[in-house]
Amino acid sequence: MFVNVTRAHFVPAASAQEQLAAGERAGAGLVGYIGDPGDLTVVNVNDSVPGGWSATWDTGVLVVDANSVEIDHYRFNCSVVFTGSNPTMTNCKVIPSAGDIFAVTLAGEGNGYLTVQDTTVIGNPNLGTLDYQVNGISSDSGLIAIRCDVSNTGDGIHFVAQPSTPSKISQCYIHDQSFIDEEQHCDGIQGFNHPSSAGSYIIEHTYVARSVSTLGTPMNSASTAGPPSNNTEPLATGTYNNNYFESGLYHLRINFRHQNTVVTNNDLGPVYSGEFANLAVEDPSGIATWTNNRDSDGNLIPQP
Repeated sequence: MFVNVTRAHFVPAASAQEQLAAGERAGAGLVGYIGDPGDLTVVNVNDSVPGGWSATWDTGVLVVDANSVEIDHYRFNCSVVFTGSNPTMTNCKVIPSAGDIFAVTLAGEGNGYLTVQDTTVIGNPNLGTLDYQVNGISSDSGLIAIRCDVSNTGDGIHFVAQPSTPSKISQCYIHDQSFIDEEQHCDGIQGFNHPSSAGSYIIEHTYVARSVSTLGTPMNSASTAGPPSNNTEPLATGTYNNNYFESGLYHLRINFRHQNTVVTNNDLGPVYSGEFANLAVEDPSGIATWTNNRDSDGNLIPQP
């Protein structure tokens, strides 16, 4: 079976400083923290933390309350929860403790944007009945995630469409997600409409690989956004460009409450056993542009 990934350019990066070109898709060894592990300052649970972060420990979780804090070149052996506005994390590695429910998150609507760049997130290493990572990177407010590698999580990345600058997921690689069964409703990328204003989001140059549960059941979707049933939520405008969504009950789900959404140059993987279809668009009137989207055999997928 032919899987069309000719636009992916899966070429190993030469160094941590070499950035993935804007037109390329993410893949193994291309994104996340790919520098020298020895360059990272290690933070374990209950360690002292640098001044200026306004950080405290809460049951093994590092809570960072400073506004506009910038965190660069750290390895966190714990979850990191930001409660101040507009935090930035770059060139980091985050490995939460078993039983944590977040890896990296911005808590609270109206806190600006969480920016996470060139960072690796690895969920709970010891999967148990209750010990699974709910999500890897998430924000209750805006989110910018660029060149991140997320694995061993129940959900990969959560975002909220924003009324000003769009939330953006660019050149991220989400793979080897850990979930117990289909009741976890595991998604690679999960998007929510803004609670009070029409918003927008961008998902581009991103690869969400196939994952199955410990029972062998499929994940819910590689990417899903919008409410699953029609309601009165504010509308969202999505942009999907040059992604590879490999798997899921529906690989790409564009749910209700969308307008002027653009879907271009995406590849959808084969429909594996137990899956329904590679695409679900709940309200086709919300799609404004649909071009050059292909199935696993390289065939053009008609606009819904």
